[in-house]
Amino acid sequence: MSPPREPNHSLPSVAEVVRDDAIRALSLDPVEREVFLAERAAVLEGLVANPLAALRAAIEELQRRAPHPGAAAPGSGPEPPAELPFVTGDKLALMTPAEPDYVVKPFFARGTIVQLAGKVKGGKTTLALHAVAAVLLERPFLADP
Repeated sequence: MSPPREPNHSLPSVAEVVRDDAIRALSLDPVEREVFLAERAAVLEGLVANPLAALRAAIEELQRRAPHPGAAAPGSGPEPPAELPFVTGDKLALMTPAEPDYVVKPFFARGTIVQLAGKVKGGKTTLALHAVAAVLLERPFLADP
């Protein structure tokens, strides 16, 4: 027979979950907030006497503590950078390389974001996996020699 398990103290308490949900709800527009609260209330059902009321109370408490109306709740996100550098269009054009550093030429350049769009079951994942395999196995991808 195995020894009894020690309780996992790293799990958040129900109060912490409610507070985290309230912080998340504050970042949403009113319609999204109501949908989110309804979903989270269903998850918390049975753990809290009245989950929707508990979530709304947590939101009100966070709003009372906020320094001014519309201010983010404490812990709701990263601190903004102290200063963002200003770059003119001319400087940005000079910073852009003439030829991108392609990982898979001419489709995927290093440091860029690529969107694959298509119909459901249209082969987007298969295409992406073949591109990854080509890079890892150092083989050509599609018509790339």
